Amino acid sequence: MPYSIELRFDESAEAEIKQVWKKAAKFFGTDYLLQNGVIPHIALLVGDETLAGVYDQLMPPVANIELDGLQFFAAGDVAYLSAKVGTLILKWHQAIYELAMEANCPIDAFYTPAKWIPHCTVAQGCTLNKMKPFSTDKISAPIASLILVKYPPTRLLSEKFVNKPTQ
Repeated sequence: MPYSIELRFDESAEAEIKQVWKKAAKFFGTDYLLQNGVIPHIALLVGDETLAGVYDQLMPPVANIELDGLQFFAAGDVAYLSAKVGTLILKWHQAIYELAMEANCPIDAFYTPAKWIPHCTVAQGCTLNKMKPFSTDKISAPIASLILVKYPPTRLLSEKFVNKPTQ
């Protein structure tokens, strides 16, 4: 551990998120995300290497996610943007969790359907201004791909791109 299956955003959204990361690094006193090569994302499942077999069965969904509103985990040690994911992603998360259970893959308890909070981390290991939000603009974040990573530091193991319908 830890391996993660994540939703990755398009280049425009990634650029906006990285600007928030830079602001957050100064405000919260940590540049952990920038230093560890983290890719802007929403983590779906966190577990061990058996997640690779689950990932192999998946294709990324076509969806747009809205990121808005700074929130906190772990008594302010982790700051994140709330993600409005919609019913499609919630049902999809449930289905991939069930695939992981069928594969006997241990999943971090925070990523079970009952506890999962869709979010995009903006600062980890905060030492300054804990639990104090700063203002951010809403970010419209189309899903560009589904990724499998190992961390820390972040190593991209595989990426499957969204096949957008033709018009």
